[in-house]
Amino acid sequence: MKNAVFVAFLLWSFVIVGQTEAEPQETIEVEYTGEVLDRATGEPIPYVNIGIMEARIGTVSNAKGVFSLIVENPSKYEDKNLLISCLGYEPKEIPVNALAKVFDGFPRILLEPKVYELDEITVSNLDGDFINQRLGYRNSGEQIFGYWIGDTGLGAELATRIIARKGKRKLKTLEFEVWHITADSVQVRVNIYASNNKKGGIPGENLNTSKKNILYTITKDTKIGRVDLSDYNIFVENDFFVSLELLGMFGGDEIELILAGTLSRPGSFRKYVSMDRWQRLSYSMAYRVQTEYWAEGRALRRAERKVARLEKTNRYVSGFVLDMGRPLSNVKVSNTQSKEVTVTDENGKYRILAKTDDVLHYTRAGFTERYKRVEEKPTVNVSLVRVAR
Repeated sequence: MKNAVFVAFLLWSFVIVGQTEAEPQETIEVEYTGEVLDRATGEPIPYVNIGIMEARIGTVSNAKGVFSLIVENPSKYEDKNLLISCLGYEPKEIPVNALAKVFDGFPRILLEPKVYELDEITVSNLDGDFINQRLGYRNSGEQIFGYWIGDTGLGAELATRIIARKGKRKLKTLEFEVWHITADSVQVRVNIYASNNKKGGIPGENLNTSKKNILYTITKDTKIGRVDLSDYNIFVENDFFVSLELLGMFGGDEIELILAGTLSRPGSFRKYVSMDRWQRLSYSMAYRVQTEYWAEGRALRRAERKVARLEKTNRYVSGFVLDMGRPLSNVKVSNTQSKEVTVTDENGKYRILAKTDDVLHYTRAGFTERYKRVEEKPTVNVSLVRVAR
């Protein structure tokens, strides 16, 4: 596509340096392994970030706290430290020149639990209330996307800054659109970061103080990723970052996962591997976050009037998508005018914002696509036909 803009997120892999006639050079690969445990309980710690800072050498421990890290020519990094970091624990550093001793055999690495001082949230004002508000960005039909591709790069991240009005708000759900996946499934972690304006606006501290990883599994059937954030009690007071971090792939030799991007440019960053340096992106990922923000007095009344106006102008259309009379789940339903997107549930049902004369587009792998114009009635049912083999 001549005018397509690609937000390319290439997962870095180790390059073997060969020998040349002019300058012979031998490449030595050393594999370090270990198990990360909670010092207080002795339990394995899953999904720990491990890497040599800013050297593009990193990985993530598995669900049992075990990791494997391959380092080429370790002597090049003798003056650097291996950083081991995990949500809810104090980070730990080990000099690279001590790795052979520390990682001899299959050592256990103990991390100290981190103590958080939680901010007290007061919502006792009788003149205040929480108001629903959706923040973030969506793809509007542009051929813009971010992707992971390759066979390495655990801990790689795509982060986008979400612009938010100043004030206390709770994060409820995250949505993102999946365009393509080759593996049976890919596991990601959702990270919520503060905006570090003192360091060029890059992602700052992790705002998830629940000590629980926000995990989500993307499968071949996933069209819209929806992550429930409610139980993690994450509150923000101004702009924040949402990031998806690669933790693992199942059922494939190499990862190939493509997510929708956007022309919006609020400030986005990437990491190639765990513990890598943040690098700025020209465009952003189409992440959307449903929030509840606290409003009082006049601000509350203005917000309530705005919600009422939106409810009058917004119209929802609902219906069923069928396959020979049977409900068809995981059908992507797109409004070609507004670019709203949803998917049918296990009963084949969907609900989407649409006005009269808007055109809805229905797609699912293995079926012929279909377009349907919205009429005056609020229900639009369609049947899809299987592709002949």
